[in-house]
Amino acid sequence: MAIPQTAATLVWNRARGLCSICKADLVDKIGGDPTITGERAHITAEAPGGPRYDQSLTDKQRNGYDNLILLCGDCHNKIDKAERHYTVAALHALKAEHEAYCLNLLTVDDERRAIKGEILANAVDLVVDGVSLERWDDWTRRLLGPGKYLWPDYALKEFRYVVRPAIQGVLWPHDVPSLEISSKMLVDAVMAFESTFSRQSGRDATYPEHLVCDSITQVVWGSQGYFHDRRWLELELKRWDRTLQIGLVHMAKCANWFADAVREHVNPRFRVTKGAFIVDAFHHLAPHFGVYFFTVDEKRLAMARGYQPGFDVWKLVADTWVDPPRPEISGFDTDEE
Repeated sequence: MAIPQTAATLVWNRARGLCSICKADLVDKIGGDPTITGERAHITAEAPGGPRYDQSLTDKQRNGYDNLILLCGDCHNKIDKAERHYTVAALHALKAEHEAYCLNLLTVDDERRAIKGEILANAVDLVVDGVSLERWDDWTRRLLGPGKYLWPDYALKEFRYVVRPAIQGVLWPHDVPSLEISSKMLVDAVMAFESTFSRQSGRDATYPEHLVCDSITQVVWGSQGYFHDRRWLELELKRWDRTLQIGLVHMAKCANWFADAVREHVNPRFRVTKGAFIVDAFHHLAPHFGVYFFTVDEKRLAMARGYQPGFDVWKLVADTWVDPPRPEISGFDTDEE
């Protein structure tokens, strides 16, 4: 589990960018550019076998603000090599003492920046947790087979009634329009896809905790002679598949714009090691694999128009893509009727 943006921001802001032990400034000028050198260290180790590991903690507690302390690289190594001296209690005391010291250093501008950072970090965590972005590869590749299409329940938690209203209610600073619009677009893209997917889905005892949708491969080629008009059914299912294909690509474009905005305004290291959100799904009729981004013109269009809410996949695509596909033609499938 990654450290939530809210916890990471709180640790940095409340330590005022200084090492909690030696008070070293953790932003260096390297090549003329500011570079963050600080490390958010775990007081109780994140993994078994690590320094001061406590098996009674949950993953959420281990990566929460209370279990993190801001340190320079040297002090981080020092506390991990001297566990008997730097106990859990001792590190909590050092952290509390340092944060109390930093309170006296804060200016009004510092406090404003800290509050803004915490608002944005909290919004990022709402989106990441609400649409299970940390498990993107796992839940998106199930959506287009092969075989039955699956939507795992965890992919949307209390999304419709908790996450979406919370994102709408964020007090967005005026100077982060790309983060605000990309967050709202991603939330609505996932909700629209889920609403579309649900229309032809149900429950199946074989796949507990999933919404299950029969694919064209399952229904057309697996049900010889069952339907009176297989040609009509095949065309309808092709259109259905194309809708899902476009919806999945649209979600990926929204997710990658959101990630770019997070790196610009909140955390420059967001998903740097994991990379972009990809479409890694294989369908019998239309293979998809790759990274999809909004073009510069599409971003300009969204920024100029402002946020346009919607719950229909085609409407969201038509409103945001410079060259949106028609409902009958996916633009990703060369197998025509």
